[in-house]
Amino acid sequence: MNGESDWERGALVRDILNRPTASEAARKLLHPDVTFKAFAEATRKRSADDYKEPLDSTSAYGPEHWALMIQEEAGEVAGAVIGMLGMKKRKNHLTAVDVGKEIADVVAYCACLAVRCGLVDFNKVVSKDAVTFAMFADELRQRASFRQVVSWALMIQVYSGRVADAVLEMDRVTVEAKLGGLLSCCACLAIRCGLDFQEIVRSKFNEVSDRINSPVKI
Repeated sequence: MNGESDWERGALVRDILNRPTASEAARKLLHPDVTFKAFAEATRKRSADDYKEPLDSTSAYGPEHWALMIQEEAGEVAGAVIGMLGMKKRKNHLTAVDVGKEIADVVAYCACLAVRCGLVDFNKVVSKDAVTFAMFADELRQRASFRQVVSWALMIQVYSGRVADAVLEMDRVTVEAKLGGLLSCCACLAIRCGLDFQEIVRSKFNEVSDRINSPVKI
């Protein structure tokens, strides 16, 4: 709303992230028939079978690798938002569709990190605080101000850094919690951009599978 101050907008972001979660929404966050646990399992299977890169202790890539990949994709989200909002001329061709694809990449690498860290019950990850968006989707859509889109893009940068900090500290409990926060921010930004969070993640996963001729789909 036009009368909101920056502090009030920031308070809304914090309020949303701190609201009680809904376990049923967690189970159906990606798609009515696809849980996050199933998504993580599909990610693990495709990585092992098609990329020949198991997401376990035998891999050459540790959690730090996947945390860094999350950081890279978070930056891509920022770039897509900058283009969508016309904040940089050479990125003006980017649209909400591009933002959605970058969000989906962040979510995919979150799954890789969760599996690599042994967080096999990915529903537990998202149930921390990532599904609160399902309880206030209408509120987010109705407050489609410029500042709020930017706020959620920034929160993705913040939480990707917190995930990295937790990985460096080798603190699995905190990794789990911060992954939840990051997923929440991804979902909220998708909604702010008028996107279906579940669909963009599912579509991007299946698009990649088609590109590499993988039978693994969600």
